[in-house]
Amino acid sequence: MRYILIDRITEFEAGKMLKAIKNVTISDGVGRPHGANWMPFPAAFIMESMAQAAGLLVAMTIDYRAQPILAKVQQMRVYGRAEPGDRIDVFAGLEDMHEAGARIYVNSSRSGVPLAEATVFLALLSFEDLGMEKATKHRRMLRSVAANLAPELFCKVKKVPLATI
Repeated sequence: MRYILIDRITEFEAGKMLKAIKNVTISDGVGRPHGANWMPFPAAFIMESMAQAAGLLVAMTIDYRAQPILAKVQQMRVYGRAEPGDRIDVFAGLEDMHEAGARIYVNSSRSGVPLAEATVFLALLSFEDLGMEKATKHRRMLRSVAANLAPELFCKVKKVPLATI
């Protein structure tokens, strides 16, 4: 992920759901003044933060054995907007998963007020065809992203050396 639009994972239940937060800041690319106010956080960025939460839910559920790739967004509804200084609560709920992909319901809100919702479909790109060295590198990168977003989850889990995976 080039731009990580999730700041913290607040709750995770493997195979079920992930909750996260995104704090909208001026440095998120919305820092240009628009009249007397700042430009709103674009709906595409809200969708991206929801898709990233879905991807993290799936990646963490399958122990980083494949790279989740956004394949389709279905029925996205946008109800509101966010501006710098706002905290967006993001929810991803796993509806269905199989070897090739997953369907996840995602939504976001600001102070309990809905911002957006959608169903996203993620394709799962297996690391098996990459060879052991590249697969280990990709798994390590995904784990690192998740560990930075939810260090408390990784403190509770017994560390397994990557060489044994």
